[in-house]
Amino acid sequence: PVVPDGTSSEDSKWCYNYYYGVFVVYSFQAFAVVAVVVVNALLEPVADWSSNFERHTSLSKKEAKKTLKLFLSTFINTAVLILLISGNLEYFNQGYVKFGPGKNMKFLDGNYKDISESWYRNVGMSITTTLFSNIFVAPATNLVPYFMMGLKRFMDRGCHCHAKITKKVTQAELNNLYWGAPFILNKRYAKLLTLTFAVLLYSSVMPMLYLIACVGFAMFLFLDTFLFTRFYKKPPHYDGSLAVLTCFLLPYAIFLHLCFSLWAFSADTVFPDAEVEDTFASVVY
Repeated sequence: PVVPDGTSSEDSKWCYNYYYGVFVVYSFQAFAVVAVVVVNALLEPVADWSSNFERHTSLSKKEAKKTLKLFLSTFINTAVLILLISGNLEYFNQGYVKFGPGKNMKFLDGNYKDISESWYRNVGMSITTTLFSNIFVAPATNLVPYFMMGLKRFMDRGCHCHAKITKKVTQAELNNLYWGAPFILNKRYAKLLTLTFAVLLYSSVMPMLYLIACVGFAMFLFLDTFLFTRFYKKPPHYDGSLAVLTCFLLPYAIFLHLCFSLWAFSADTVFPDAEVEDTFASVVY
């Protein structure tokens, strides 16, 4: 049978299956991106809660510990988990990791034993999409308290725009409404470190991540400058603990960058042995 547009029902079935498959794939990728963003947001109060049980000698050291916990958890959730889920250990003659005698837990049993064209199309695309969404979502979350405070002030004025109208009875209540929120420094450090490590980890094979990082840093700079001058309270005096922690961590980002680069560029699908031998022979002889 032929449908009115001139195609057969069999062709229509193939087209439907193709577009349905594309829809399912992109839906799962979008769900993964949203899940990463939501989990990263939930990790912030968890890091705050866990730090309250520690006895720190200063506020700066407490903020540094929060930064380290939040950075490690968000970096693993954003950039490392997808690599572990999709990876496969069959290259080392073992497609799983053993946990306990007689029990084999399927870990590192994904679809990709090495970097390939399919890896770029699926895993690489997911990583790029996640980082691209994070450079807008992570800075934009800092705007939520700003808009919530503006809404409270608008409701306090009885939905009027006149700044001198208020329902507050005492000066202390009015001051609390217009003081603004505290400037939380540990979350900024953690988000920027996560972006830096994730970009450096994969940038050797996906150079477009450098552009994403540039846009992300610019977003953090402009939004935090706006909020710092118009909304946040004056922050407390910190010492150099957060800066020292950052300087300590950054060399590990370079190490991860080199390790992943060596693995990616040594893949047979990137530089086949025949091409390498021909190039080497043409140079030598």
